[in-house]
Amino acid sequence: MESIGFGIMCFGDDRYFKGAKDIIDNLTKRGFPCYVLTDNENHFLEKYWGRITIVPYKRTYKSYYDKVLLVKEIHRNHDVCILLDADLHVKDYNLFDRFRYYNFKDGVSYIDTLWNHTAKFKTVGDIPMQSDEWLEYKNYAKTLFHNIDNIEPLWEYFFVFNKSGFNS
Repeated sequence: MESIGFGIMCFGDDRYFKGAKDIIDNLTKRGFPCYVLTDNENHFLEKYWGRITIVPYKRTYKSYYDKVLLVKEIHRNHDVCILLDADLHVKDYNLFDRFRYYNFKDGVSYIDTLWNHTAKFKTVGDIPMQSDEWLEYKNYAKTLFHNIDNIEPLWEYFFVFNKSGFNS
């Protein structure tokens, strides 16, 4: 059995906070540790004091790297970090009980790609990134991996980071 910690990033509209609370309630009821990266700590303090780990978030602009911050925090205490989107709709929380005995792959795993999402992006190159913010990001990513346009984009509502095989 792997030591698992669940992470949720919660910013923005009230609907995200409501969704996060539903996920937290169900996971903590099952005995799973929950970590919440949020810019509104007070929203969680009263109800969850001592039951979850609140990771304060102070940045103005949110980015993919923020998820890595949460992963690093969870990996301090757990072998496996599972990130869930705050607006994830879970039909059957019994799914998470099966994770207690699941043999996770080394490194990073994911459930689905944006091809199966309503966006229907088969590759990163299909995603419209012409705005100044996204074009700068895409150009930077190409310096790291020139063939990035041909990679499948992840639908990241459910992301697993196994400390084994993951270089944080």
